[in-house]
Amino acid sequence: MSSNDKGFSIGYETGEITVSRRLDRETQNRVILTVMAKNFGGIKGNDTDEAQVIISIQDGNDPPEFLEQTYSAEVSEGVAIGTKVLTVKAIDKDVKTQNNQFSYSIINGNNNNSFKIDSQTGEIETASMLDRETISMYTLTIGAIDTGVPPETGTTTVKITVGDINDHGPVLVEANFLGHIMENEPPHTSVMTLAATDPDLPPNGGPFTFELVGGKHRDLFTLESHSGVIRTSAMIDRESTPQLEIMVSIEDSGVPRLRSQYSLTITVLDQNDSPSTPRSVHITVYSFNSALPIGKIADVHPNDPDTTGDYHCKLLKPPQPRDVLSIPSGCSLHASKVTVGTGYTFTVAGNDGIHPDVVSSVSVEFLEFDNMTVDSSITVRLENLTAPRFLTHYYSGFIELLKSSFDPSDLPIMYSIHEVNAGLELTIAVKTGKGYRSKRSIVEILRKRLDKLEQLLQSSSITIGYSPCQKPICENQGVCSDSIRVFEDTRITDSQSLVFTSPLVSHEFSCQCAEGFTGQTCSQRQDPCSPNPCQAGGTCKKSGGGEFQCLCPPLREGKFCELKRNDACYDNPCRNGGSCRESPDLSSYFCLCRPGYRGNQCEITSDSCRPNPCLNGGLCQSLKPGYKCSCPHGMHGRHCEQTSYGFSELSYMAFPPLDSNTNDIAITFATTKPNALLAYNYGVQTGGRSDFLSLELREGRAVFSYGGTRTAITSVSIKSESLATGDWHRVTATRNGRVIALSISQCQDNGDLCQECRPGDVTCYAGDVGPAGTLNFNNQPLYIGGLKSIDPLLESPGQVQSDDFVGCVHSVTINGRSLNLSAPLSAHNVHPECNRGSNQCNGNLETNTIHSEQCGSGQCVDLWSHVGCNCDGLFSPDCLTSLEPVTISDGAFVEFTISDKHRRMHLLDFVYKGVTYWTSNSFERSKRYTDVANMNSNSVTTSMPGKTISLTFRTNRKDGLLLYAATNKDFTSLEGSPCLKYYPKFIQPVFHFDVLESADIGSSVGSKTRIAIYNRPHLAAIPNVLTS
Repeated sequence: MSSNDKGFSIGYETGEITVSRRLDRETQNRVILTVMAKNFGGIKGNDTDEAQVIISIQDGNDPPEFLEQTYSAEVSEGVAIGTKVLTVKAIDKDVKTQNNQFSYSIINGNNNNSFKIDSQTGEIETASMLDRETISMYTLTIGAIDTGVPPETGTTTVKITVGDINDHGPVLVEANFLGHIMENEPPHTSVMTLAATDPDLPPNGGPFTFELVGGKHRDLFTLESHSGVIRTSAMIDRESTPQLEIMVSIEDSGVPRLRSQYSLTITVLDQNDSPSTPRSVHITVYSFNSALPIGKIADVHPNDPDTTGDYHCKLLKPPQPRDVLSIPSGCSLHASKVTVGTGYTFTVAGNDGIHPDVVSSVSVEFLEFDNMTVDSSITVRLENLTAPRFLTHYYSGFIELLKSSFDPSDLPIMYSIHEVNAGLELTIAVKTGKGYRSKRSIVEILRKRLDKLEQLLQSSSITIGYSPCQKPICENQGVCSDSIRVFEDTRITDSQSLVFTSPLVSHEFSCQCAEGFTGQTCSQRQDPCSPNPCQAGGTCKKSGGGEFQCLCPPLREGKFCELKRNDACYDNPCRNGGSCRESPDLSSYFCLCRPGYRGNQCEITSDSCRPNPCLNGGLCQSLKPGYKCSCPHGMHGRHCEQTSYGFSELSYMAFPPLDSNTNDIAITFATTKPNALLAYNYGVQTGGRSDFLSLELREGRAVFSYGGTRTAITSVSIKSESLATGDWHRVTATRNGRVIALSISQCQDNGDLCQECRPGDVTCYAGDVGPAGTLNFNNQPLYIGGLKSIDPLLESPGQVQSDDFVGCVHSVTINGRSLNLSAPLSAHNVHPECNRGSNQCNGNLETNTIHSEQCGSGQCVDLWSHVGCNCDGLFSPDCLTSLEPVTISDGAFVEFTISDKHRRMHLLDFVYKGVTYWTSNSFERSKRYTDVANMNSNSVTTSMPGKTISLTFRTNRKDGLLLYAATNKDFTSLEGSPCLKYYPKFIQPVFHFDVLESADIGSSVGSKTRIAIYNRPHLAAIPNVLTS
């Protein structure tokens, strides 16, 4: 055997040809071999023979190849979302459509989803705002994944450097927000030195310029602009100004310069220079399960304008029993046990360590709450309010408002005042004779009194039924839950006349974090280096974003140092069907995970529906693995990213003409119009010849036809259920030589998935043999869904029985190649989305039991984008308001405009046969023609449809114009004067009219009169008058 290729061998005895090396169809797709056969022994005369063997190499699935192995780009951190960064490009040399179709995807390194890639063009653009101070460089792994089985993936690396801009103002060091100074210090005393940082790179950071710009006490301080030293300008007295506020500004050196302002608080430290005064105070202690709190319950020091002092107190007359309350040190009042229901009143002598004793009056009350109280409690949150201020100014009024909001027999219990996160949380329960009110009941009642609460507290920042989970506190898809908890810690809220003491009660939250995240709010990634994932003594190094890098010892490599060098994918470390790929430098690998899995080794099962990958309102169904998108009507594709095209009356798309010899047309569509034109290609008549090919629905059934002026029309149809049900179907028509075939398929997923019809199945397949020959379309375009002009139908009536299509088209395939429906040669009135209306017809489309609100007792007709009504034989938008009579006074008139659709229907009388509404039964058409003809006994039945204009009116006048229609040449008039006069529109060359003496309007004044005018070919127009 000899050949032009060394990739084949032949068995000397068997003649079996085998492949001897790896073939590459993209390099060579055809091989010609010369095979010689001979007898054993030497070659003599005709002992040999030769044959040529031609081998076509079929396409296998090779991965796409990127034009460059590594791409680099730089993008400023200040660019807008959607800014183009660069475009990668790959090619796939495979021939089969399944193998050479691929999409681009970012498969690694896209921290925070900062970039996205167009799956078709490979254009990478920003998907979120970039921040160089957080991530300064991205190393993306881009994959080109084909649709072969199994899919193959080619990869490339894209390195994107984030450039710096001056987008961060100076940041004041946290320790500088609060300063201190002792009262009575002399002027020019140094208070503090400000320091600032800037996350931007030089020269966008320091040196900084400081300036004193405001605050209540600005005049008491000076600020040096370069050093940041704050000094006093006067002596300060703490009793008059215990706390000072100033506003400072810090400016960086960047371009443009950025300025930040900060409010600083300077506390004036006290010197004990004022005597104490007596105090009268009541202490309310709430105990939990009669056990807590134990120990300090209040501070009973005397009133003192100073904040510092060495206070000493003693009980002048200890309350009984003596072992319950005591002052072991200072002025701290302690309780050794809880005595619910017992009150104590006593006096305390105290001083500040310098001035004489003063005597204060103290009363103590113990109240109780338990687990049932906590379980029945709600939280009321007051923003921007401190516990001492609430206790001093609003406590009494708040308790009174609570009591007045519920039944007299109810007992509101507010057992906790917790100051947290710049607000106050009040924990409240309401006790009844049978237990406790429900949380919902408490919230509803208090919300009705919200205006009173706002008036009392002089604030609108009140949340009744507060929960920390009301705000999206859990990050990274964490799930929030809340609860009210009681701790052993004691909370004492002090005011001059009232002390409120209770265990710490906190309305807390907890976050159930998604896989890979941790922390109280799921804001932190799990430590990738704990435990150490590196094998063979490798050292783990964090690389940011929850990722890590293993520093491997000599002769080891791989993501986890698990491989011997030069074999990164040995034993395939990728789990759950993931594909291992070596990095470009062959020093490590990465895993291409199947849908539903993620992680460095595809080891984590993920919910593929979080976040929802389905676009345009699609619903995501999670599979194991992967997901499936259930798309809304008219949308399709893996992610509902593709749209079907909506066709209305007189719509069409035009594409290049069909092949003259072989045609294979597949259209996936949905419609409710039983007579619809799907595809039509014709040739303008030249030399007596006009060929055509059409694919249409006739009474809901698919019909495929072709032929010409010189040949008979060949048609094939399938006797199936109606395809005009609103569901998705695919019709495939094939013409190859003399053989023609037609098949239909039911489709799901908005046309994405269609059941294949097997040849020979009469329920979905029909075939025939027609005349041989080519079709000459004379370069006329192929029309989809309608016609630009009806001239071809007028020139050659009988080719088709429809002229447009109302519905949605999913796709059109010609000879195995999909038409780009977004780029036709021309189009008219085609919507870029499926224009399916909400079908208000309820019932069975195949029976007369279909109704809707607007049709009343009439029959509802689904017109795809809206509905119509058959009202006892009269087709109308509805059977209600549209059929209501109108009153016309002197000089008034009602004008109707003939639509383009009805003008076309008039011209295509041989198609529509006088019917102006959709019908799925040809018998209805013919019956209607006969009924119209039989309405007048004097008329003669004709095969052509009649034209009818019918008016029903009531009038008190004996003359008037009922109907008038006119063009530039003709007119039709119907009037009474007092006998009914009818003027047909034959005014050329002679004016003609008829007077009907029998239709005396005067004899029917005030009665309803119906006038029907019938016009039939070859007959005079005969009016018919009925009076009731």
